[in-house]
Amino acid sequence: MEANPTSHCTIYLWALVQAHKVMQEFIEVRFRNHGAFALVIVLHIFMTRVTRVALTNTIKRLKGWISALEKRKDKK
Repeated sequence: MEANPTSHCTIYLWALVQAHKVMQEFIEVRFRNHGAFALVIVLHIFMTRVTRVALTNTIKRLKGWISALEKRKDKK
């Protein structure tokens, strides 16, 4: 970086204008429809998906907990 304060200000101003330009592109395509976001969204969906087996096992475990709670309630 230049030691000149004017150069610093010019670089920051240029970066700020570029950021606004990119943000306007994102807004115009409603974020999700922009190529930069599409990859991130697809990767997020891929990384956080739940398999059918995991969902079934979780449901079974929750039903077991509910049954145990209902049995305790009936004993009281």
